[in-house]
Amino acid sequence: MEKLSLAETTQRDHLYVNYASEDGIFAEWLTLRLTAEGYKVWCDKTKLLGGESYPTNIDNALKESTFRVLALMSKNSNQKPNPLKERTTALRIGQDRGIEDFVIPLNVDGISPSELNWMVSDLTFIPFFKGWAEGLTRLLKKLGQVKAPRDPTRGRESVARWVTSEDNIVHNDERIWSNVLPIVAVPPTIRRYHVGNEEELKRLRQNWPIYGEKNHVWAFAIPEEETSFAERQAVEWSRRADVDGLSTIDVVTFLLRRSLILHCTARGLKFTKDKKDIYFPENLVEGDKLLYQRYDGRRTYTKAVGQRTFHSIERGAYKSTYHLAPVFRPLVRRFRSPSYEVNLRLVWTDGQGMEEPGSNRKRRALTKTWWNYQWLAKNMAFVSWLAEEQNEHTIFTSKLGDVKIARLPILTSSSIRILEDALTASAAEENETEVLEEEGDEDEPELADEDESETENVATGMD
Repeated sequence: MEKLSLAETTQRDHLYVNYASEDGIFAEWLTLRLTAEGYKVWCDKTKLLGGESYPTNIDNALKESTFRVLALMSKNSNQKPNPLKERTTALRIGQDRGIEDFVIPLNVDGISPSELNWMVSDLTFIPFFKGWAEGLTRLLKKLGQVKAPRDPTRGRESVARWVTSEDNIVHNDERIWSNVLPIVAVPPTIRRYHVGNEEELKRLRQNWPIYGEKNHVWAFAIPEEETSFAERQAVEWSRRADVDGLSTIDVVTFLLRRSLILHCTARGLKFTKDKKDIYFPENLVEGDKLLYQRYDGRRTYTKAVGQRTFHSIERGAYKSTYHLAPVFRPLVRRFRSPSYEVNLRLVWTDGQGMEEPGSNRKRRALTKTWWNYQWLAKNMAFVSWLAEEQNEHTIFTSKLGDVKIARLPILTSSSIRILEDALTASAAEENETEVLEEEGDEDEPELADEDESETENVATGMD
């Protein structure tokens, strides 16, 4: 085992990111997050990040200045010459130093051990394919265990300097769209009811927002025609933290979410079999097209339902239908007034309309080119359908109060913006040899009455 002097161990203070160009977006994200945590990171996507010159001789950098190598393992990087050469060199350095975990492999896309080169197949992987946040948490824990050199005072400032110095960053004001809809009206009171007829309660739950079990429930109100509900208590929820051992915010959050879900199903959206999601069925809207007005005022549409052809060893070529599935998260106290966060999932069905199990592979294949603009377009289209193009729309109404939402989301602005044209061109150059897993035209927003470029800068806070 090689014995290192104190000077040598101090000098070896960098993390080196080994990756294939197809995984460049993830490599850049990881580099920025680790740098923000105070680590020195070498990644050719960022070059001079933190003032550290990118090495001209990679072999020497690995031998003399690298503390650990982060190997981004994926189907893309598994057999590509340059990433493979770097990993081989790093593994030999680790053997020479007697450091078993000199190479820390990160599983980017769920690649299985049987697909890996024998030199890395028996290493312990950190999974990022289940979620980048979860993978980062585990990686930071690992770096802490191996005592990777870190200076938490320099990281965030280094990232900020790098971002503002990039050629694709300009100092112009930009409007930023969010996926958060203001709630412009909400009943100020929640009411506890005693239920005399449980069958009536069971029926009412199907189309009315109610919180609670058995014979005591909470609601904003009940339908006027119901006779077996007796009001027992009324609480101004903004003035009480809890009631009957329940958080009032939890009760209001549930009622707001349920109000919006039932409003959507009343207008034709379907529940999945497990009742966890709602989605657009085929032919609910004409041509499966959601019409809406773009952020620049022009009329256009996006698809609520679409079809793709996939390939698998078991089934060969087969078609699957995807359906937009809105998800609502009430935010009662995060902003000045209650709001809804609106996100979009996908539900898959076969050619006969039968639900198919969720597929990460199909979702990744479909959405890998859905960037900010595409997600913003689909979100705006759904909100336009939801609000029926009114500035304000009532989703729950009763004699004791209504729930109304605004059509436009919360907007803000930034003094700097990203030149997305430059990013798109760079990504196209890096991925020009990419093999697509699905066939068919991309489901991008199409203009209803005229052609125009879709390269305008749009920032969004959507997940």
